[in-house]
Amino acid sequence: MKRILLIALQIVLLSTSAFAQKQWAAPIANIKGESRINITVDYSKALMKGQPSETFIASEKDWDEGVQEIFGRMLDAYNKVAIVGGKSRIAAGNFPEAKYTFKVVPSSIADNGNTIADVSLIDNSTGETLYTEYNAYAKGGKFGTFINLTGDAMENMGKYLAYLVVRFANLAK
Repeated sequence: MKRILLIALQIVLLSTSAFAQKQWAAPIANIKGESRINITVDYSKALMKGQPSETFIASEKDWDEGVQEIFGRMLDAYNKVAIVGGKSRIAAGNFPEAKYTFKVVPSSIADNGNTIADVSLIDNSTGETLYTEYNAYAKGGKFGTFINLTGDAMENMGKYLAYLVVRFANLAK
């Protein structure tokens, strides 16, 4: 019985993920032809290790340095997958002047870094949110500090965003 429930859960999760990816197709087609995309991460709404972000950040002495490392790892992962592996010409970084922004808003970061986040594509010229994927999941790590484990998850998030850009922006007519 447990095995049947596990298989059913996997099917639901896979179909939900496939549906979410298809929903990105039209919004991401808008960025075809762009050379840069801005990425921002807003931790203000996250529960981090079961604590509100303000409480956790105040008690985590290495957070200010660590959050920069985490962001850098996410950007590196995106650019490796999209530019090097995926042959996309859309680089990601801290580009506030870019026409579009991926906004990542974690809602939960577990002890092992596993992260659940809302990911939006925003048109910076109008401020319009073109699409939001709620509860996108990024797997954390197994060994290391909380910052390292969260960095593992955000690397996976960067790879996921790159996958979406390579898959949908490159296919747009």
